[in-house]
Amino acid sequence: VGAYGAYHHSDLGTRGMIGWVAIPFMDKYDFTQNVTWLSQIAYPVLRLGADFFSSYLIRNVSTGRYSLENACALEGCTLPRNPKLQGKPQRNVHMTMGWARATLKSVLRASEILGVDEVRRTAWGDILSNLEPCPITTTPGGELVFDECEDSGDWGGNARYPVVNFGGIHPAADISRHSSPERGLPGHLLYRRLPGC
Repeated sequence: VGAYGAYHHSDLGTRGMIGWVAIPFMDKYDFTQNVTWLSQIAYPVLRLGADFFSSYLIRNVSTGRYSLENACALEGCTLPRNPKLQGKPQRNVHMTMGWARATLKSVLRASEILGVDEVRRTAWGDILSNLEPCPITTTPGGELVFDECEDSGDWGGNARYPVVNFGGIHPAADISRHSSPERGLPGHLLYRRLPGC
């Protein structure tokens, strides 16, 4: 993954790509209802995706919430330009958290359909229920909006692009005009400018 369609020699910290890989496997099951295919092909991929995200998540012992550390949004980190965090890796990247949520939802549902991995299902459910909320920031004009990552300090960078919201909208299906601000998924931030919503 690289900026502007370019190839880059490093992964640029785009930890969430497994979500883009895994979710179409669940989509295929949804359209075909082929349980054999789900069991033999899709579920192993989904399970590896869930394990991958779980390996990067860090639980805050005081809050019980899970954060995704050391990641970058989209085509690369903006934080080296952020004096507030002194170039630390991005944390709780909005897009990546959306992919993590989508992957965990899919593996949980597949596990229930197949009747397997009950112990792991409990752990995955705990993570899904306790992921940090989507990061939010304020624009220079004082508007509350989703941010590309926690404390990006970079409204002039990717945070101003709608693409940073896509992970939570699709494939996670966590953000809609009805999603709950209490869960850290305030859908009204996406729809405030659309008449009739």
